[in-house]
Amino acid sequence: ADLRANLAIEFVESVFGVEKRLAYERREPCGTCGGSGTAPGTKPITCRLCGGSGRVQRAQRSIFGQFVNIATCERCGGSGQEIPDVCPACRSSGLERREIDRTIRIPAGLQPGSELRLAGEGDHGSHGGPPGDLYVAITVKPHPSLNRDGDDIVSTIVLNVSEAALGAALEIETVDGITEVTIPAGTQPGSVVQIKGKGVPHFGGSGRGDHLVSVYMAVPTKLTREQRALFEQLRDSLPAGSTEAASGFVDRVRGAFR
Repeated sequence: ADLRANLAIEFVESVFGVEKRLAYERREPCGTCGGSGTAPGTKPITCRLCGGSGRVQRAQRSIFGQFVNIATCERCGGSGQEIPDVCPACRSSGLERREIDRTIRIPAGLQPGSELRLAGEGDHGSHGGPPGDLYVAITVKPHPSLNRDGDDIVSTIVLNVSEAALGAALEIETVDGITEVTIPAGTQPGSVVQIKGKGVPHFGGSGRGDHLVSVYMAVPTKLTREQRALFEQLRDSLPAGSTEAASGFVDRVRGAFR
């Protein structure tokens, strides 16, 4: 049978890949009988009902003639063998449950919600049958300030009025650590600053996505007397606002959200 397991990893681990230990239970050949299902020192015998074929034929007569019905032998279950002395550990199944501890590799750039298939790591088949597979569902823990959009990393930054108008060099958190980003003078709310090559590695390929920083504006709600006087001077020195300018601002914000 195939098995399934869940594994939670950190956000940055999902970006660059990581090796993780995974513990789970699966059925393996019995350590007492070696998977035969018989008691130690004994062997299976040929099924006395089917003669070792695993099938039983029964002829039936009807008004239309004779019919032959072929069915799985109910005595040996189709194996062709009987177990006169049952293994006390596995009760003839040939399998026992064991705790497995594996180190698995999560590849870089794997999409959240993906499943990894580990061939041959599932339950072993009874009486020497091949093992199934193990499917590991990957859950990515949320990051406090970073989000993922495809192969791009998305975050936000809040500027005060002077930083937006004059420009600034600010430090932001990326998956590579703290990085300095330059905010151009005159940056408008809703703008997006692109940091190339600081995103998620392309899964199964080369290169990386980008880090996109959405810009928001912090308008002060309380001003000192000196600050108010400075803002009044600034207001009087700038041209009055217009509906055209407001409309352009709204369009930029809508474009950023799209």
